[in-house]
Amino acid sequence: MVIAIIGVLIALLLPAVQAAREAARRMQCFNNLKQLSLGIHNFHATRGRFPASAWDEIWRSNNLARGGWVALVFPYIEQAALYENILKTRPPGGVAYVTETTAANLRLASLLCPSDDVGTTYSTTATFTPTGTAGSITPIFWTNYRASHADLPGGDTIKSAENIGVSPGICNSRPRAWCQFGRVTITLGYITDGTSNSVLLGEGLLHDGTRPTDYRRNLANNVECLYYHPPQNVLNLKGSGGQFLDPAQSIVKPSTADRQNSLTRPLNLGKTGIGNYPCNAYFHTLLPPNSPSAYWKDFMLFQIAASSEHRGGANISFIDGSVHFISDSINTKNLDKGGRKIIRPNFSLTYAGSYGDDRGNYAPAELLDSTTGETFSYGVWSELGTVNVGEATTIP
Repeated sequence: MVIAIIGVLIALLLPAVQAAREAARRMQCFNNLKQLSLGIHNFHATRGRFPASAWDEIWRSNNLARGGWVALVFPYIEQAALYENILKTRPPGGVAYVTETTAANLRLASLLCPSDDVGTTYSTTATFTPTGTAGSITPIFWTNYRASHADLPGGDTIKSAENIGVSPGICNSRPRAWCQFGRVTITLGYITDGTSNSVLLGEGLLHDGTRPTDYRRNLANNVECLYYHPPQNVLNLKGSGGQFLDPAQSIVKPSTADRQNSLTRPLNLGKTGIGNYPCNAYFHTLLPPNSPSAYWKDFMLFQIAASSEHRGGANISFIDGSVHFISDSINTKNLDKGGRKIIRPNFSLTYAGSYGDDRGNYAPAELLDSTTGETFSYGVWSELGTVNVGEATTIP
């Protein structure tokens, strides 16, 4: 009888203990996002601008290609030594990618959500060949925290380095977002929708090849998902229990090599976080948190959802430095609509023939219905992601 009573008590206490542990993990994640957000503000205070999403002038002046925003914030989150090592060290042979510096091959707990068990499997065994090309498919520098690319997924590169920074009309592929490309200088003055109403960073689960059909951790393959496609295309991938409706939709297939493991085009979510690939360090405020993510045609054309293991939503920080828990049920609408397609004026037809003209697109500053031409909204979540289009929606 006594043993039975003890068993019942344990059964009653265990969920409470587990809930307390998750509450502590969620608070640690909250604090990680808070500190990273403050680091971005300190970068702004020092440099007079936000870090660029790719080809920031700091990386270019140090002959380091394809650097993202994450490592630029290191000096402001007590990682100045690591930042200096990245600037000073190069792989043998000199191909100067930020993600190929040996100093980058580290694990930072402050960039990992403790509720995501994949982070505990982090490996630091990546090697580098004499040519400077990564000699291992082992990803480096994982992070659960990603910058907002606002609500309109678009082409995330431009034709070539020659056009970087020429003008916002050429290289600004996400004018509705705070985190932009190349020499486009974004300051707090750009955030006209209000810093407390504009998303800065959000959570994203890490890729896990052992769970290949988990749509929160893996990309769907070749889905039309740019700003002129209906977002419903990606939401339709959602099956029950967090699984793709069609398991074959995932680009990760058991025992099959895929571009997911490409050395130069890493498509594994969150696993080369100091680089500039959209799937590793960015997300979109279009589909609600914990929705599917996908790419289309090319490794720079993505629609990425926020995601987390915190039940019911994800931690999201705002440009004022505050952090809020955003629910999976946050308002979205008009997901069956696509926006109006735009092609850059100077887009190269030769380049278009090689990659498909869609890589030359950039998301517009104004969202217009592709059929009627009328302005519309994708809902509260979308409006919170934009920073300068007159959508001063408050946090629900």
